[in-house]
Formats: sequence, structure tokens, C-alpha cells
Amino acid sequence: MLTAPPIEICEAVIDCVWNDCTDRRVRRRTLLACALTCKSWLIRSRRYLFREISLRSSAQLHSFSELLGKVDFINDYVKEVEITDPQVLLSFASVLARKLTGVESLIITHRHAQLFAMVQPLTFAPLPDFVAISSLQVQHVVFANFTDFERLLCALPRLSRLSCIDVMWNTGSHNPLISSRKAPCLRSLELELCPLQKIISWIIAVNATSALERIILPFVTAEELEWVGQLLAHTQATLQHLTLVCHDSSPNSTSLMRAVGKVSYKS
Repeated sequence: MLTAPPIEICEAVIDCVWNDCTDRRVRRRTLLACALTCKSWLIRSRRYLFREISLRSSAQLHSFSELLGKVDFINDYVKEVEITDPQVLLSFASVLARKLTGVESLIITHRHAQLFAMVQPLTFAPLPDFVAISSLQVQHVVFANFTDFERLLCALPRLSRLSCIDVMWNTGSHNPLISSRKAPCLRSLELELCPLQKIISWIIAVNATSALERIILPFVTAEELEWVGQLLAHTQATLQHLTLVCHDSSPNSTSLMRAVGKVSYKS
């Protein structure tokens, strides 16, 4: 007669699925299979199945909100929320505020550069209730104006890791009234295919560089080097890691590479 392996071994197998499988779809299918194996496998599998939540429509957002009201343990498991629909972004904070208290990472993304409609001043007002969010990733998004982007960053009280990839806005400039009391204190910054001058000047203006330890700039042009230099000048006391890929072989770019030491360089 076969005996069931110790629960510790079963849990270790499930942990390996989460840690070693990089394909999200394959990982989720495997975890679903583990959850259906037996009751003892369900608890561990459930922890990972609800760890990452993707909200692709307003209907899905409201369904998930109802589920949170019925099943208490889900709140303890959710650590990352991905928003892929502009309309979900407009109502996400008000619908899920105080229901998801353990979320640590927020991802706002779209398959292609998508215009996120202009938000009202109170749209992001409930975001401070997500007190555990420390990481924000924004990918392939066009904001109606810079103020919306600024308001989003300043609405997260513990934001320390910011990643922007292919992020744009149509109009607008820095609004000192928004960031004067709520500017984030960043420790990690990644910018790719974004208006570096605009973002860097804003980060410096609101003093979000005082604790910056990690900077990743994988696509920098010669015209943007001046602003990169200003950013580095404001982070000399704290910077520990720098990745800088300059797509220009001009004398200015070469001198900057030598000045900052070991960096990735591509001409």
C-alpha cells in the first residue's frame, strides 16, 4: 500500500512550481492541477494562485471585489495586482480600497501604448489606503497629461520602486501643489522609452532621490545624457547600482561612461 509523502515534501514541490516556472500561464495551470490533487495540497497551492491578480475588465474588477467580501483569506494571499484596462484604473482604488490590505506591487500595463483617459482629482484619492504598495510598474501607457501620472505616483505613500517602460503623456507640466506633501521616496528607478528629461526633472524637483540606490536606464540617447548626469549628481551619496546603456558614441557619452565607472555600454 502506497503511503502519502509528508506534507512538507508536498509543499516543497508546490513551492518549486512557483519559484522555478517563469511562464505565468504554465505556472498557473500547474498550480491549479496541484490544488485539485487533494485537500492537503489545496492550501499551499491557493497561496500562490491568488498571489498575482490580473484585472482585465470592469466586470472582472467588481466580481473580484464581491469574492473578497465572501472569502476572507484571499486578502492575505494577494501581493501583486495587474491592471490592463484603462477603465479598471479609474475605479480600482475606490472599489478595492481597504479590501486588499497586503498588496505590495501594482502593475499598470497594456499590450500596446494605450491612452488612459484623463482622471478626476479624486480618482486616486483612495490609493493611500493600500499602505503596503511599495512597487509600481507602468508599461505601454499614454496618460492624458503629466498631472495624472504625477498624481498616481504621489498617491502611493510607501512607493520606493518605480519602473516605467514606454510611458508617455499628451500634455501638462509639473504641479507643485500635488507633490509638495506626498512625493515618493524612491530606492529603485527604471526608465525605458520614456521622456527622461521630464521624469528626471520631476524626480529632482520633488526630492525623490534622497534614498535612491538603484538606477536602470537601458536606452539613453546623447540628448538625454545631460539629464542623466543631473540625476547621478543628486544620488552620489546613496547610489549602489547603475545600469546605463547609451545608444550613441559621441564624445559626451564616452566621457560620461568613464565618469560613472562600470556601466553597460552599447554604441
